[in-house]
Amino acid sequence: MTAVDPLVTLEERRSSGRQHQDAEVCLISLRGCDVLRCRLHDVSEAGVYVSAPIGFGLAVGQRFEVLLGVDSANEPNPRLLSPGEYATVVRTRVDVGSDGDSVGVALRFDRPHLGSA
Repeated sequence: MTAVDPLVTLEERRSSGRQHQDAEVCLISLRGCDVLRCRLHDVSEAGVYVSAPIGFGLAVGQRFEVLLGVDSANEPNPRLLSPGEYATVVRTRVDVGSDGDSVGVALRFDRPHLGSA
C-alpha cells in the first residue's frame, strides 16, 4: 500500500484557485461575544486560510462571521471589500515556526461567490 500525500489530495479537491493575501481578519462568534484577530494567508471563491493564536479552542465544525480587511501593500481583492461572510471551520493545523506558534485554520464560506476574484 502506498502512502498518499494529504496536501496533494487537498489540492486536487479544490474547486477554485487561491489568491495570496496579507491582511487582518476577525473571526466573530455567532453570538457576537468573541472576536479573534487572525492573519489572512489566502482567499478563494470558496473560503479563506488564516493563522490564529493558539489557545482559543478552534475546531472543525465551528462557525464564524469572517470580517476581512486590507492592511498591506497588496492590491485589494473585491472579496475583501464585501461585508462579513459566514463560514465553517473545515480544517485546523498547529504551525510551529521561528515567528511564533499559531493555528492554521481553513474556513469554507457558507455561500461561495462564483465569478468573484
